[in-house]
Amino acid sequence: MNTSIIKARCSVIQEFITIGVLVAVGVTYTLIQSPESRPWSKLHILQGVLSVEKAVTLEAIWVDVRERSAYNKNHVDEAISCPINGPDSGIIELIEAWLSSPRPIVVYCDDSTCTKSRWFIKQLRADLPEAEIYYLKGGWAQWQAFNT
Repeated sequence: MNTSIIKARCSVIQEFITIGVLVAVGVTYTLIQSPESRPWSKLHILQGVLSVEKAVTLEAIWVDVRERSAYNKNHVDEAISCPINGPDSGIIELIEAWLSSPRPIVVYCDDSTCTKSRWFIKQLRADLPEAEIYYLKGGWAQWQAFNT
């Protein structure tokens, strides 16, 4: 084989290795610096989970993300209704309430299997990054059990 062909092939191989190393470094850096971008942690909010016992000690803004019909039947006193599939009027009321008097926000839905509140919190944290936002462990079912 011609030495110029061998040098060209070695150069191409070196370029592929360099690109591979740069991609690996970039992915590693992204995973270390931005844990929220990890696909396996999209709905995981352990640092923001509160039990009912702890939540009632806060002077919080309560947010009910259940369907409007469930909210109309019963809800936490003074909770703001923000159904996921409903109109956005509740979110405006919530943001106004927090801006006028910043305090913790506690979001709840039906029970511990409900992912609506986790999804809502993820969206809310993007809108209010300075807010202290919690997910009520056990949701409405746990609230009812605590209050009976």
